[in-house]
Amino acid sequence: MLKNGIVPSCFFRFPGLKYKKENLETLAKLNLIPLGVNLWIGQKYISEQSILLVHSNGGMKVEVRMFKKFTKNFKTKLKNGKIRFLSPEEWFSLPFRYL
Repeated sequence: MLKNGIVPSCFFRFPGLKYKKENLETLAKLNLIPLGVNLWIGQKYISEQSILLVHSNGGMKVEVRMFKKFTKNFKTKLKNGKIRFLSPEEWFSLPFRYL
């Protein structure tokens, strides 16, 4: 990637969100930050400080449909700012983050 001018992200998501302790140690050695979630896109209740990872590149049509439904179901909360979408960088810059 670097040879082709592509700067990789410092964030890493384990496939299926499954990992072992050794995997986290390897990420730490590589200076990568693991991302996790505590919210599934199909949930009706969203707790404060929830993390929803949406990563569809168009190959998973069901995820795109579910995300559209999610935004429609929470339209009022999105409009009034009670639900906000942040990039990982924005989230890490918040003073009240939970690590």
